[in-house]
Amino acid sequence: MKFTKADIDNRAERRNHFTPRPGDPGKASLSIVLTTFRRTVVKHGERTMRLFPRCIASIANAVKRVDFPVEVIVTDWEDFGDVDSILDRSGLKDWEAFKIRGKFSRGVGLNQAAARSSNDVLLFLDSDILVTAPFLRRVMACTAGRDVYFPVCQRAIGPSERFWEWCDKGYGLMAMRRETYASIGPILERHKWGGEDDHYYSRALEQGRAVSEYRKDLLHMWHPTSREWRIRPYLASLVAQDAERERERGAQGASVLILGETLGLGGAEKLTIHIANALASGGHRVVVGTTVTTHGAFRCELREEVGVVQAKNPQAIGRLIDSLEPTVIIGNNCHALRAAMERRNFQHRPRNLTILLHGFGEWSLRLIPKALQDWQSILTMSEQAREGILRGRPDISPESVYIAQTGIDADLFTPGKPPPGLLPWKGKFGPVFGSAGRYSKEKALGSLVKILGIIRRTHPGAKLVHFGGSDAGVKAHKRHWDFWGDDLKEVIEAEGLGEHVHLAGLVDSPVEWLRTMDVFCLTSDFEDLPLVILEAMATGIPLVSTEVGALPVVLKDGGGVMVHKARESMSEQELEDFAAAAIKMAKRKDRKAVGKKGREAVLARYSLEALKARLLEYVEEVSR
Repeated sequence: MKFTKADIDNRAERRNHFTPRPGDPGKASLSIVLTTFRRTVVKHGERTMRLFPRCIASIANAVKRVDFPVEVIVTDWEDFGDVDSILDRSGLKDWEAFKIRGKFSRGVGLNQAAARSSNDVLLFLDSDILVTAPFLRRVMACTAGRDVYFPVCQRAIGPSERFWEWCDKGYGLMAMRRETYASIGPILERHKWGGEDDHYYSRALEQGRAVSEYRKDLLHMWHPTSREWRIRPYLASLVAQDAERERERGAQGASVLILGETLGLGGAEKLTIHIANALASGGHRVVVGTTVTTHGAFRCELREEVGVVQAKNPQAIGRLIDSLEPTVIIGNNCHALRAAMERRNFQHRPRNLTILLHGFGEWSLRLIPKALQDWQSILTMSEQAREGILRGRPDISPESVYIAQTGIDADLFTPGKPPPGLLPWKGKFGPVFGSAGRYSKEKALGSLVKILGIIRRTHPGAKLVHFGGSDAGVKAHKRHWDFWGDDLKEVIEAEGLGEHVHLAGLVDSPVEWLRTMDVFCLTSDFEDLPLVILEAMATGIPLVSTEVGALPVVLKDGGGVMVHKARESMSEQELEDFAAAAIKMAKRKDRKAVGKKGREAVLARYSLEALKARLLEYVEEVSR
């Protein structure tokens, strides 16, 4: 048996899709099965964490409060400390521990422990998990049938364990009846950490037996070797409020908390990454707080010294602020921060609270407090956004609204040829028009499909490719993205263009997909300054865009053309005009020269280094 990418894909989709069907467990008995390796005592600086002893203590406490028989079976990979003594002192009446030699494998340990067990229901636990009596009762109810139960735990985000976040990735947590285990087969045995429950979930899913739910009474203890969280020593010291550790690090910069919704798909989310990395590289101590989920497409791009924490509501944001006591708070399109400010959910007053806005429409203006205080300011990404904000809120002093012109990595997005076979079409075709971004109403991607239909009347080889769309790692927004994705697919089908439009989804290398395009098209109803526009220009792709946001300034020195639209949605005539402009751009003999001018404009005004310099200057000014 092998652990495959499909197991991970199934994991991303499984939560809340298959809810448990609780039944009557009758007189069933429970076997709690564990394997322990380097979890009895864990050292982190001067802190000693006794993970396995705390796990056993929680089990012993829970067992006292249930009315069914429970046994605990532990396989010990020669762990540090005396496992037998820990179990003996716990007060558990029915337990067994035995040692295993050889190279560690969690699957081997759990399977051997299961083979030694004798009760009706098997609960596979990791040795750094805390359980409760209600959770054990839930296990018995959810396994009363033939289902395999996959509970989602909460994990601590720092050694103080004051804050927790949901852990959608597996920690080997699952439960089933003994006959179900015999039917599906043993747990995957491999000499690596993690993935066993994901693989087992795939196998249970094939038989229609997989169920899952979130459990607040199932907790994963913090420890410094947690792979998925990869807790940064800096964040640990902040959450623990360990001033001595900070002095040892010799930290000189400001403490900055950046609050946003996710690290998922979108320009705002990518900007969060850029800001965090820029400030961290300048010596500031940075934590990113997300109000929806810590997961997402851009998580992997964060620098190692940047901390990530989740605060899902205004109360949690308030607790986070009071714990970290940041010098500067930056709210990136963050409605939850505005709510926390209005409700006075935090006592700590930073030297500056920055409201980062990407536009100046009604939705953006709602993020600004009714009365901007002298220790609060607004940060925008373009001069057009600043002017729009001041028009929409004439009560705000112009000195309170700053500009940190956005930027992109022009060393990553460079002209070049795409790898062969990236596009699905064979034979001779073209020109290829392209777009990118999440599925959302304001992107007006349905209009772009209609424009392709108009173009194909005279250029039947024309194709359209789009990447982005929906990020499965951000479940809170996935329903919205999928709704507009389905709407787009309906337009494609209605226009009869299914064979001529390719929706690539999330891609590993956006620059390679940009290089497949002859013309990049932006049909948005409204925007400020989309990062993908700058990325396309840096790649040398000429642009045709609706006249929105900061595009008139971006294209003033070349790089593309704009199409005027009188109202939010494009009229039939405006669709025709856009199609004509796109065809004209694709046929221009100097098209590459147009793309070169676009790249030069990005290098001159929108580089990542320039953004970093402006952000460092801004934080230095407001944190004095």
